[in-house]
Amino acid sequence: MPYSPPAAVSSESQVSSLNEHAPSDESAERSCYQECEVRRTAQRILCRHLVVSDKGDDGGVALSETQIATIRPTAFHAFWPGIGIDLTSATRNYWDLSRAHLRYGRFGGARFIGYTNFSKTTFTRYVEFSNARFSLRAEFQGATIAGSAWFGGATFEGEANFAQASFGDHIWFSHATFNDRANFRSAKFAGDPWFGGPDAIFSNAEFDGATFIGAAIFDQAEFASGAEFRGARAASQAERSDVWPEGWRTVPSSESAWLLVTRADPDREPVAEPKATR
Repeated sequence: MPYSPPAAVSSESQVSSLNEHAPSDESAERSCYQECEVRRTAQRILCRHLVVSDKGDDGGVALSETQIATIRPTAFHAFWPGIGIDLTSATRNYWDLSRAHLRYGRFGGARFIGYTNFSKTTFTRYVEFSNARFSLRAEFQGATIAGSAWFGGATFEGEANFAQASFGDHIWFSHATFNDRANFRSAKFAGDPWFGGPDAIFSNAEFDGATFIGAAIFDQAEFASGAEFRGARAASQAERSDVWPEGWRTVPSSESAWLLVTRADPDREPVAEPKATR
């Protein structure tokens, strides 16, 4: 159902102690605080069943994909295998779904209030964040999206951290707005990532060490503080249809399978080739 969080809650410490901050009278405001507490409890229960571990509920080493496929819910494994979630247009407070494993996630038009954490989470089919809004830091470090990833029209008010994330065959960040640092360091794009569009705005974009298998499209994207691609590389193909930000291009590298993403201006600082990865 539609939900508006308490206006007075502006930090995680406030949210975690709602009863202490709630008004003393039986008012609509108090009901709002109580509903926020109930929603956070429901979030924790849901997330608990979506995290994979070989150590039960206390955490531990993540299981392999083959092992995950054989899991059945037991007292030892609270994990629910093969689950997808649909939270379209929902409002989430300090959402933590790190190290989870899902078939898909639908978060189109959702509002994420406070710190949001999807780090090291795996989506085996697809995930949608079209027109979603993140009020603070959004953490996707090390996340894996095996299929399609839709972030078109999303707004990131705080830092968006996609460092070391892996994206599948379709990646859309078109018309997205990054009002703080957009960190895609060492991210891997297997398909064609679309970061362009007349409304695509980056305050500060970092793609250092990123790998682009498909064509990188930044057509019409605006960069308030420029973009960095130090050590980034692109797969060497007969025809590439990249549209790089102004001032960047690809050049041959010492490895025939790869091109280096480097500055187009030869007078600018040179970009070193990335070290070989295992």
